[in-house]
Order: sequence, then C-alpha cells, then structure tokens
Amino acid sequence: MELGGGVPGTEALGVHGALDDIFPVEALHDLDRDWGVRHRLVVHPREAHTSLNLINQYTQQTADWVVEPTAGRAGRYRGSPPGRPAPTAGRPAGRDAAHG
Repeated sequence: MELGGGVPGTEALGVHGALDDIFPVEALHDLDRDWGVRHRLVVHPREAHTSLNLINQYTQQTADWVVEPTAGRAGRYRGSPPGRPAPTAGRPAGRDAAHG
C-alpha cells in the first residue's frame, strides 16, 4: 500500500490497530519513518481498524496531542486581551469574586 506523498506541512497523529486488515500496520510504520518528527504513530496491538474498545482512551490522547503545542500559552482564553488570565472555574468571566 502506497501512503505518503511527501512530508505534511503540519504535525499528524496516527492512531492505528495492529490487527487492521484495511490499512496494514507495516505501511503506517513506513509512513511514520518517512514523516519523522511530523508524525506520531500510536499502535494498539490487539485492535483492528476502528479500535472501538479504546475510543475513550484515544480520544483523550488525541485531545492531549492537540493541546501540547499551545501548553505554553496556558492562562489565556480565546478573545481575552494579552495578559488577562482565563476565568476561574465556577466563577463567571468578568465578575468580581466579591460579587459572585
């Protein structure tokens, strides 16, 4: 199976079951070698194509992977001016704690 077509312009995450009979795991290992640091391959040894038994686990892993590049910007939230921290959990944004 021919995968690839050059190194992607952004990072890519592959979550794969080793028992997959649609995309052979060997092809994904080749792709991982070709793409180098632009690709992270996670292979679940006892799973097939969709890996439904681990959907909660790999959903969390995917969310963590997406957040990693922005981890250094913690404390800001979308739409806030620079230097303004994110609202505290349980307290509405823009409200003084004494009045909340």
